[in-house]
Amino acid sequence: AWAKIAKSVAWLERDAAQVKEGIRDVQEEAAAVYKAVAAAKNLRISLQEDVKRRHPPPTIVSVLTDAGNVAVIYILRVVLWFLVPIFVLTRQGLLMLSRAYSATIRLGG
Repeated sequence: AWAKIAKSVAWLERDAAQVKEGIRDVQEEAAAVYKAVAAAKNLRISLQEDVKRRHPPPTIVSVLTDAGNVAVIYILRVVLWFLVPIFVLTRQGLLMLSRAYSATIRLGG
């Protein structure tokens, strides 16, 4: 019985050493990940600063120009989507009416 217990204790000690080594490996990998995350944050911050330097903050003129461009686009959409079909249908309706009128005049005349 003591031999089995001694063997079990030896296995447990070996397993504990392997677990400690695994924990050490995980800690090293976690440290590497934290370093990579810190480097990525620094890179992101430096890139944001570069973008701010290259693209100055918007001025009133640029904002109004952008708003004007958007307004022109929406006005053109309204014209193309609503007014053009109405004009086309009106023209076709008038053509049909004029043909019907000329046909009735021919029949009556």
